[in-house]
Amino acid sequence: MKKSFPLLLITIFLITSCSKKNENNPVHSVTVAPPKIGDSYKGGIVAYILQSGDPGYVNGETHGLIISTVDLSSGISWYNGTFITVNTGTAIGTGSANTAAIIAAQGSGNYAASICKAYNGGGYTDWYLPSIKELYELYYNQSLIGNNIDSGNSETYWSSSMWVGNLSGFPNNSVYILYFYAPLTNQSNVISATSNPSIAVRAVRSF
Repeated sequence: MKKSFPLLLITIFLITSCSKKNENNPVHSVTVAPPKIGDSYKGGIVAYILQSGDPGYVNGETHGLIISTVDLSSGISWYNGTFITVNTGTAIGTGSANTAAIIAAQGSGNYAASICKAYNGGGYTDWYLPSIKELYELYYNQSLIGNNIDSGNSETYWSSSMWVGNLSGFPNNSVYILYFYAPLTNQSNVISATSNPSIAVRAVRSF
């Protein structure tokens, strides 16, 4: 009968050696810092981090808005030939649904919402035209965002939020826009009629 002592000794030696190696080379975990405003991230630039009270905010997690690195257009119409009233929201978190509703009503064509939906920066296909309050956050953080969010040429951007009501100086069924070169002092610098204007567009996506 053959003895198995040598095999047993080799097995014990290997186990002991591995254990000592692991003790001498402990495994270290790597902590990845969450993205911050101005960082290049997932196809664009981080433009806003959700705060407590924002729709979609989750305590302990980092979520927010990413802006495209360039204007998708320096001047384009908001509507597709014929202006159609659409039910849209103004709050943070409504831009994506607004964009879908606008496209459903306006159909295929080349206009503000459609070019945002067609954009695939970074390989992502969930870009949209921001709501007016999402645009506000881009405005507040424009110095951190960079990338010519305000090119110095009195840039004005479309939102996906419609204005429905009566306000002196503005016709019914107008669309909110935002002047990035002017202070936010009153409503007159965030809404405008949509008769024929050609206004710039930046797309955003959520993360």
